Amino acid sequence: MIDSHGTRKAQDCDSDMLTAPALLLLIQAIASGSVTGTLRDATTNEPLGGAQVVVVDLHRITVTGADGRYRLDRVPAGTHRLLARRIGYAPRTLEALVPPDGLIEITVVLRAEPIILGAIDGAYHADESSSPDPHVDSAALRRHPLLAEPDAFQALSGGVVAVQPEAPAGLHVRGGAADQVTYLLDGFPVFSPYHSGESFSAWNPDALAEIELSPASETWDALSGVVSAESRTPGRQHHALAGFSTTQMRLTLDGPVGSGGAGYLWSQRSGFPGFPVPQHESTYLRGEVGDQLGKFEAPLAGGRLRLLGYGSTNELDTDGPAGTAIRNTFDWQSTTFGGEWSKALPSATLRARAWVAGGAANAAWHYDSASTILASRRRDGTSG
Repeated sequence: MIDSHGTRKAQDCDSDMLTAPALLLLIQAIASGSVTGTLRDATTNEPLGGAQVVVVDLHRITVTGADGRYRLDRVPAGTHRLLARRIGYAPRTLEALVPPDGLIEITVVLRAEPIILGAIDGAYHADESSSPDPHVDSAALRRHPLLAEPDAFQALSGGVVAVQPEAPAGLHVRGGAADQVTYLLDGFPVFSPYHSGESFSAWNPDALAEIELSPASETWDALSGVVSAESRTPGRQHHALAGFSTTQMRLTLDGPVGSGGAGYLWSQRSGFPGFPVPQHESTYLRGEVGDQLGKFEAPLAGGRLRLLGYGSTNELDTDGPAGTAIRNTFDWQSTTFGGEWSKALPSATLRARAWVAGGAANAAWHYDSASTILASRRRDGTSG
């Protein structure tokens, strides 16, 4: 009986020990409060919505509303660390003394601190162009898988290089305007080297050896890139390339001149986007484009002389005033003439270069009769 009584007492003692933690948790649950308040901008005092307020030691998180207000209920009484954070602001940590069975109001101000992000195109190295194919030779131009016809500018497009954005006006690099791109043909500047509708460049692909896009340099204040092309070197035998499609016809000739090492390259291309639609139809928007290139090379005074001439024409017109043969027109032209003499020295290259380049754009729109005309003209030029 004594043993039985003793055992019974031990069981009673164990029962008391098991209920103690439960009582402690119950007391803590009863002795809890709430934390509430507002998050504001330290400069403007505007409420900050969408910010996080975290009770760090409890891993409790809430998000402020549009009015910047937040609330955390059933927070055990005592001292807790609060962390307030929002994108674009420096995070802030503070201590909060939560009363038992009560409410504490805490207004937190955050200081704006923009986050410095890496460049979107950070995968590119400093010596790389922003184009997927910054350098394209003549062979790659002809086997480009995305081009129905070889085109110098479209072969450079992709990534941050656009040829036909919503309002096409040429080649756009990194979102820059078309006139923020410089075009060089054999080192000589060319104005407006594209045809109407920007459907293809005004450089005959059969006459090009390679084309390259160089990204903007930090020293260039108004350029987004430079497109430079090199024309083919005249061969030692006469050679001809010809092409014909529904959009263009092109012919390129090259070969030697005499036996002294001189040579020539000549290229002619004509485009007819509307072929074979009748182009004299009154409702038809007619377009004509064309480009020419001529180059002559010869040895001179121990060096090499190179002369180049280039020109392109573009015209769009549509029916003018009713009952007249007048048509509304928009056209632009580009011409470049340049010469260069170069001589290779043991430690450098001696070079002398001169050029004249120009471009012109004209528009004439007739209303009701030939006496009412809206016309504009623009001319650009450079020499060096």
